[in-house]
Amino acid sequence: MTTRNAVLSAFAILLVFSLCAPAQTFSITAGSASAGAGTLPDTLFTPVFPAATAATGVGGDVDAVSMGRPYTDVDYLLGYQFSVDPLSIGSPGSAVFAESGGAVSGDQSADIYYANPFASPGVNAQLWDGNGLPPGPSALGLVEPFSTPGDDLDAWDMRTVGFAATVFFSIDVTYASGLPPGFSSADVYASAATPAYDGLGFFGTYAAAGAIGLDLGGASSDEMDALVVYDNGDGVFGGGATVDTILFSLAPGSAAFVTPGSPYFGLLPGDILFANSLGAAGLHMSGSMLGLLPTDNLNALDTEVVPEPASLALLGLGLVVLVSRSIRRRVV
Repeated sequence: MTTRNAVLSAFAILLVFSLCAPAQTFSITAGSASAGAGTLPDTLFTPVFPAATAATGVGGDVDAVSMGRPYTDVDYLLGYQFSVDPLSIGSPGSAVFAESGGAVSGDQSADIYYANPFASPGVNAQLWDGNGLPPGPSALGLVEPFSTPGDDLDAWDMRTVGFAATVFFSIDVTYASGLPPGFSSADVYASAATPAYDGLGFFGTYAAAGAIGLDLGGASSDEMDALVVYDNGDGVFGGGATVDTILFSLAPGSAAFVTPGSPYFGLLPGDILFANSLGAAGLHMSGSMLGLLPTDNLNALDTEVVPEPASLALLGLGLVVLVSRSIRRRVV
């Protein structure tokens, strides 16, 4: 098997694995077409919309969500599932570009895309389609295009609420600005992840903005836009002897991009950033490696550990052998 074929096979196999994952969880921005009457602005959904499964208990617009992942996962090669906002276009030739049609407010903001930059840098594929039209990847039950008006998917986890003991999340800057002092759109909060959550439960701060190098320009001067938390299981950022890590993106207009001394100075809304409990912070993965333009905004994110190329090649070879044996048996 050539290196090129191995890479293409790896990408295809990972896409299949991603589509076969348990039911996903997502949220949409306040004001999206599918946010009907009686829907809490912090409601989390699973396909097919509008099957509500839980709420974070914050009572405001959730901007990012993560069910949490083992703290060791961040040390491996990762594949990325993500969404973009209505103003994102995507690199020419990418799935994001195909959905946007090269223009803003197309179908791009209701979809989930997949990128494995270690195997195929600068490439992304469509994993979930907002409305499933035309026939293609699985549908989320959302409305497209955004201009109709449609939906803007702004939080994503490939697992269902209730999978973990804790839901980690951030809140929209508009909502945060109306709360008492002490809340910020750059904080990471945590809430109980129980099915059919009533939206009235307790939530607290997991990682304050200052602990991850944000809000140097003042409260809510930064806005977290995507989130994956790698925690050691104690629900405390920096608790224990292990290192907790947060991957995230920041919304356009966040002060961290233009504030000298910020660990995120000069970076972009399409980049994946990181901060860990040892105080390290900066760029994790550039948006260009995900098939995004410098003007694009990464709106939601989840990750999965990518098997090494050799393991994928062996897996692909094993599948070929199994299929071959099955065909021979039918012929005989």
